[in-house]
Amino acid sequence: EIGEGLTTATDLDSLLSDLLTVAKHEVPKKFIKSTQIYVGATAGLRLVGEERSKVLLDRCRAALRKSGFTFEDDFVFIMEGEDEG
Repeated sequence: EIGEGLTTATDLDSLLSDLLTVAKHEVPKKFIKSTQIYVGATAGLRLVGEERSKVLLDRCRAALRKSGFTFEDDFVFIMEGEDEG
């Protein structure tokens, strides 16, 4: 577990880099290109407002596009409350 969330990270780029490092460690190298990667944000992102949450989600999308994993923009989203936990 990394510990910080998207809304509390002091350095979002570093947080995303750390998360991608963990993902790349867990997925065998030969499967990275064919493995889909998602970010499902939780309640904290719903609370910061639409404009701030859009900025944070867009930054996540930009990092994941360059990650080497299979990625589409709708793979980054805010989860519904019943899907959390």
